[in-house]
Amino acid sequence: LEGVRPKECDYCWKMEDLGKNVISDRTHKSVIYTDQELLDAKDKLGATEDVDLKTLEISFDAICNFACSYCNASFSTTWQKDINKSGPYVEAFWKWWEGELQHSLRELRVTGGEPSMSRQFWKLMKWWETNQNSEIDFAINSNLGISDKIMDALIKYSHNVKSFHIYTSCEAYGTHAEYIRDGLDWRKWLSNVDRILEEGNIKSLNMMLTINSLCLFSLPEFMDEMMKIKRKHKSSSPVTSFNVLRFPSFQSVVTLPMEMRLERADALEQWLKDNYTDGSNYFMDWEKDGMVRLIDYLRNMEDGHNHTSSIETRERDFKSFYKQYDKRRGKDFLETFPMLKKWWDLIPDTNIKELETTLNG
Repeated sequence: LEGVRPKECDYCWKMEDLGKNVISDRTHKSVIYTDQELLDAKDKLGATEDVDLKTLEISFDAICNFACSYCNASFSTTWQKDINKSGPYVEAFWKWWEGELQHSLRELRVTGGEPSMSRQFWKLMKWWETNQNSEIDFAINSNLGISDKIMDALIKYSHNVKSFHIYTSCEAYGTHAEYIRDGLDWRKWLSNVDRILEEGNIKSLNMMLTINSLCLFSLPEFMDEMMKIKRKHKSSSPVTSFNVLRFPSFQSVVTLPMEMRLERADALEQWLKDNYTDGSNYFMDWEKDGMVRLIDYLRNMEDGHNHTSSIETRERDFKSFYKQYDKRRGKDFLETFPMLKKWWDLIPDTNIKELETTLNG
């Protein structure tokens, strides 16, 4: 509003700086508001004005059955400390919800952790059982790596919601996906995606891709699977979005050598040529735009986002992390990604024990 670039908006600015035709996420996030509402927010409402929410994303807790390589435990411990200090957020939500919130919201989205592992989530689903006329767009972020029993319940309760949207995440194929997202069973996950589209009452299934350095090597094959599902169900779902990972920076695509990035960009461009036909094959225009944006990013982004470390540091962190990841999770990086061996071997090893001794004095 003041004509400057807030550092928190770095992700969108980085994307838009790739070219005048690149559309960043803030455009898609704003479409639920009318032009007048956006103007009022800019010109009439102060930062402390009491306004009714139109959209809310809430996490009841951080319980999750996955341990993805780019996730971490900081949120759960931070949230727990904050709840202990500031009071029970969940209790406050229900009081607010039973008051005015259920009447003012246009969108409610539950995230986690894995929402289906939270009792509060199922309490909310029970609310919909007796409020089936609610016009609220209801959405959940679920990894869909859930048991048959939970899947059955999710499908059952989905039929009580007028406008139910599911957001799930994956970005690689087969063993690559299982390596990146520890706890994922690729075939089970694909089956659950198919089941929710076949048996559930959902308005959209949205596939959020976290584009990291490892997923690029099977991303075209992953997109082949998404197209198979679209065609089977004669639907635009799963609708794919391409979200470039920023942190941890050593897992960013900009850590890879440029020749690998260019080769992967060429592979994605070829996939588009083979699969995109002006939206007539269930692959939407804005999905294509997301992939084009990723291709531009791979070819032109010289460095990562704010606070990105040097390439030498990122490479060493990359190797150190995945060596520890293999040891702790019982995985094998080079067996899973043999195409990276030549580059991997060139990265200097970091002596972790020596480093710990130095830090401990």
